[in-house]
Amino acid sequence: MALSIAACSGFGGSEVDEPSVDLGLLDVGVYPTQPVDYGTASTDRMVLHRVREAQRLAEFFPLPADVDPSLTVLEDYSANVFLDGKTNSSPRIHSVVSLKPISGDALTSAGFVAGFATSGATSEYSGQLGLTLSYAGLVYRDAAAAAIGAAALADAGFNTGQGEPVQLVRFPASRSAWQPKEQTQAAWHVIGAVVVIVVAENPENRALGITELASLTGLVEGSLGVLSERLTPYRPTPVDQLAAMPLDTDGLLRRTVPEATGDEDAVQRGIYDARADLHLRRDPRRYAGLYEEYGIDRVAYRGATLVRARDADSARRYLAAIAVGKYLVREDAPAGLPQARCARNRSLRQADGTEKYTCSVTFDRFTATVHSAWLRDAQQRISAQYAILVNSR
Repeated sequence: MALSIAACSGFGGSEVDEPSVDLGLLDVGVYPTQPVDYGTASTDRMVLHRVREAQRLAEFFPLPADVDPSLTVLEDYSANVFLDGKTNSSPRIHSVVSLKPISGDALTSAGFVAGFATSGATSEYSGQLGLTLSYAGLVYRDAAAAAIGAAALADAGFNTGQGEPVQLVRFPASRSAWQPKEQTQAAWHVIGAVVVIVVAENPENRALGITELASLTGLVEGSLGVLSERLTPYRPTPVDQLAAMPLDTDGLLRRTVPEATGDEDAVQRGIYDARADLHLRRDPRRYAGLYEEYGIDRVAYRGATLVRARDADSARRYLAAIAVGKYLVREDAPAGLPQARCARNRSLRQADGTEKYTCSVTFDRFTATVHSAWLRDAQQRISAQYAILVNSR
């Protein structure tokens, strides 16, 4: 099927002609070319609903720079949804404080529903220089369960042992402790049905043997102040209504190509509004500007990242802005889809599984990007993604 249409058809975009593409000639490999409802391949749909609740919480979460303007660098893989206390769920928080009280079937045993964590730093060398601020919100079934959960988490303390108690003047009901040797302070605080954990670290002082507890305490209290303000309007979905909560209210996930394995029981899948998605960007200031300029309001994650812009022209301009970088080396576009952009990230090693290849394309008001360890897979997946967007008009 050859395609040469105005990009507005069906999606409400502006009148921008799409290049002619014959969908029948695209190499899509094992990937579908028709929209696939999100969650149909899930082995445990409650997992998806819990993940969605954490993503709802993220919409209220402040960025670290909202607490301290110097915290402009977001830590890779430290903004994350988590459903248990495993150490690989959200590296920064999990590596410092113990989350053993939410291990196992915490939904049943402790009333823990889901959590979201983020982490920011003043330097790209966050393990050595400057300050690092991390915080997590843990949603419980109600305020009573949250109060019990906060006490249990505070009792569990740090992964490396208990710290010395610290009194928070602004939040006297909260628990806080610090480890002088590590130059790290943590606090546990309850906001309605949400337990907030804040961790402030100064690795530079740690290396120099300098102690500045007042500075850490000020950062912790400032964080709790901003978090209390931002999270107060959040209303958790009642546990008995979680299973009825829509997973794909905008239909973006349906328009996003699924994984080749069909596996959807992963905390990385789902949908964020523009503000929440900034937690997943290493340079949130840059992306905040791009999102505002191009009217981006939703970002979906599945087998691709699908960004919804104001209109077709904005989608194309957004792609032009993100498809350049000093480590990106241009690769061939997929056969039959010359408008797609593919590249290899030469900063990544050749290790197995490293997603060093990326391909992107636009259709109407959408910009889609895929990552893969293999160029051909990236080309096939972006071709399938393009076909899905066309077929979901």
